[in-house]
This record gives sequence, C-alpha cells and structure tokens, in this order.
Amino acid sequence: MNYPYLDQLPVSDDVRAKLVGLAASTPAALLAMIRASPHAFFDFLGKPETDRLAASLEEMLEASQRALLATPAPTIPSLGAIIERRPPALKKPAYDITERDRLFAELQELRRTSDATPQYQHRIQQLEAALNEMLETA
Repeated sequence: MNYPYLDQLPVSDDVRAKLVGLAASTPAALLAMIRASPHAFFDFLGKPETDRLAASLEEMLEASQRALLATPAPTIPSLGAIIERRPPALKKPAYDITERDRLFAELQELRRTSDATPQYQHRIQQLEAALNEMLETA
C-alpha cells in the first residue's frame, strides 16, 4: 500500500517499510497508534526513533486533529460493562407468567416420558396450543 505522508517523515527506509506494515492511512492514525501503545512502539522502533516519529507526525496534523488527539479517550470498565446507563425497563408481559411456566413445565415433563399413547400426544398438543395462543396474543 502507498501512504504518501510516510515519504515526508525523516525516517530510514527500513523504518518506513515497518510503518507501511501498520497500515495507518493518515499521520493522525499513526500518531494515535503510538499514543495508544507507546511501549509497543519503543520495542518496535526504539524510544528515540519513536519520539522523533511522534514529533514529526504531530507537526503534520491540522489543529482540529491535534485537538481530537488531545481529548482523553473514554474509560472502559475492566470487564467491558458500561455501568453508567441503566438497563431498559422491560414492560410487563400481557400474560400470566406463572401460568406460562406451569404449562411449559408440564409440556417438558410429558415430552421426557417415552409414552407415545394417543392420550399423551393429545395432551402435548393441547399444551403447545395453549402456550402458542398465550404468547401470540401478548
């Protein structure tokens, strides 16, 4: 890939080749990578080269891009849960939950038995129909 801004950087061809591999399409994108993980870049290029690179990239940025990069990133909880927002309130179902659970439990119990008599099959059909009607009208 070709990233023209890389040709304007005061880096060696070897460093430029490494930077091409990062696929940062703009100076702002590469600088954001460096700021997000400076120690990885220190290992990748060395601290002096990384510092020089970051300074050169910052000079290439417009004022709006500098301001955007200066804005602190939002903090994300360690488990990834966003706890600032309350969960949405669920509306109460239009059917009796206790009755639904009772019908479902009876249906499961009948299905577990290996009885294939017409009486059991008919009761299974009745329970399925009752559950379907209950849930569809909700």
